[in-house]
Amino acid sequence: MIASIEKTLNALIYATTFLGFVFLLIARGVVPTWLYYSILAGFAIYLIASFLTFFKRPAAYVISMVLALVVIATSIPQGVHYQFILRGEYLFATVFLLGNLLQFLTIGLFIAWAWTRRRKDKSLESRG
Repeated sequence: MIASIEKTLNALIYATTFLGFVFLLIARGVVPTWLYYSILAGFAIYLIASFLTFFKRPAAYVISMVLALVVIATSIPQGVHYQFILRGEYLFATVFLLGNLLQFLTIGLFIAWAWTRRRKDKSLESRG
């Protein structure tokens, strides 16, 4: 079971990194410079998480969980993001909605992964 959770988490990390790249492309020139560099920094950290995922390092899941929480905390309260939907700016709206969906899925799967891993570790302890 843990292997299927890890495969799905890996796919979410890769998908989020790809969507982050798309976001970088469409945000350039639209957002203030300081915000663009913040987005670029977040993308760089997601890129690191993708590399760690490729090399099967559990730290990738922790990094992506922290990033998912940061993205949700900064994205959801922004009223301008909901304006994209109302104004018919479908590219921005899709990136916003899909990005947040990926973050919520990452958080949920990270919890499932950590729970399953903990149960597995406890069952190994009881055998020893």
